[in-house]
Order: sequence, then structure tokens, then C-alpha cells
Amino acid sequence: MYKFTHDGVTFVNNAGGTPYNIGDELCSPFLYYDFLVEEHLRDQVLVVGGGAFETSRTVFADEYRNRIVWAVGGSSSIGRGVRGILSRRRQRQRINSQTNPVNETGVFSSRDLNSEAMFVPCPSCVHPLASAPRGSGTGVVLNANPRVSGNVNRVFAALKSDFPDAACLTNAASEQDLREIMRQTNRIVTNSYHIAYWSLLSGGEVKVLSYSTKLASVLQIFGFEDETTKYEKASDQSLSQAVKSVLNRPDWLSIDEPDTVRARFRDQNREFAAEAAKKIPGLTITPRPEILEQLP
Repeated sequence: MYKFTHDGVTFVNNAGGTPYNIGDELCSPFLYYDFLVEEHLRDQVLVVGGGAFETSRTVFADEYRNRIVWAVGGSSSIGRGVRGILSRRRQRQRINSQTNPVNETGVFSSRDLNSEAMFVPCPSCVHPLASAPRGSGTGVVLNANPRVSGNVNRVFAALKSDFPDAACLTNAASEQDLREIMRQTNRIVTNSYHIAYWSLLSGGEVKVLSYSTKLASVLQIFGFEDETTKYEKASDQSLSQAVKSVLNRPDWLSIDEPDTVRARFRDQNREFAAEAAKKIPGLTITPRPEILEQLP
């Protein structure tokens, strides 16, 4: 968990984890909006999000009189039996603690359509990766965390024997490397929420491998049912089999008019920013000009 204060506003996000996760690094609204507060609000505003978030009592403490939860999503393992039931129960408890205000001033949103909170897609729809130029090849971009994917190097090695032309990368890549693989490919297989999100928004085709409910959630916001391929979390053998299986099938997912969808998602974030500023007098939220200059 990454927590910092800038100009009197405190931000909490999942950035700074190990291994590096480009989705966590780029999903904070701090990157895309300027938050300005009048003197009476200094150190009284907390902005949580985006991304999947494990709550903490210390983060949501009453010391912050105003709280903004921005496009926070749930994530629970898809396990069956007792483990699956407990995981889903923890998810419900987590969502409840994220959406119940600790005081009378709070503005809440979720990147999940099945939440009771206002739907707001991840603010990284503003990032240039969401409109990156696409190529014509096929790529595989996997979550670098071994607790999610097992040993990704073994997955890529096994993949290359059957699909030597597939471009391989993890979500621990830099923005430059991710832009390059998107420039080379039109089709991406992934088990990363944000790789699927940016790939669809940029006009590409995807196949999504799933170990968590959040992978079905990212497809749902684009109008798809749960068309993910399940694999055993942390098992590179299971993941490798899933990757090879989907690469041999023709059922790629893509969206019509990605420019229109991307513009709508950006509008929904701007509308939420305006709602938050309206709810908290003395707070101003405006799009960052340096991001606007990079947009198509």
C-alpha cells in the first residue's frame, strides 16, 4: 500500500508493490487530476484508489473528515468449496468497508458494475496507453507476481516451443516496453486487469485468463459475459496450459467503436471529479494539462 500527501490532500493506492505492477502504478487519479484544497481542508481529504484494494482501518480513520473512493474494485479468488466461500465472504466485507462512510462527507465509486457504489471506470482510461497504436501480431502479457502466475519464465519458455512468433511480456514492464508490444500486436492474451482494459480501449482483441473475479469484472464493463478461461492460481503449469489452449481457439474479444467507449469512460471520470468537488466545498479537481497534451 502506497500512501502520500500532496498539497494537503492524502492519496492511497497499491503502487510500489513487489513485483512492480504497471496497472497499480498507473491507476491513481492523482496522475490525471490536480486536487486543490482551501486552507480549512488541508490534511482533511483522503483519496483512495483506483485498483483492487484491501482496506485498512488506519487508512480510513476519522482523522480524514472527507473521503473520496475513486474506482476501487473488488477481487476474490475463484476457488470452489470452503476456500471459495471464505474468499467471497472476505470480498463482501471488503466492499462494505470501502463503501460505508466513516463520516457524513464521502464520495464513493467502484470500477465494478455489480457494486452498490456509483460506477466509474479506472481513471487510467486517460493514460495514452489506452489509445496506443496497435499492430497485427499476437502477444502474451502475464502478471509477474508468482502468487498469481507461478514462474512466468517457465510459461514463456513452454509457449515459445509451440508459438515462436508470440511476443511475451509481463505487467512488470515499463510504459515504453508495453507501448512497444502493443505497437507490434493486435491480439493479447493476459491475466492482468489493466492489460485487458487498455488493450480493449485501444482497439485490440483479447483473451482473458482468470484466477480472480476481477478478470470477469473487466470484461463486464465492456458488455461481455464471463468469457474468461480459468486456471489454478500460482500454478505456472496450469497457466501455461490455459495460454496454449486459448491461442488455439478463434474466439477473440474486441469492442465496437473503442474511441467512443474511451471517451465515455473519460467523461465518467470527469463527472465523478465534478461530483466530488461539489460534495466537498473548498475542493477543486481539474484534469492535469500534461496528460491532456498527450491524448489523441
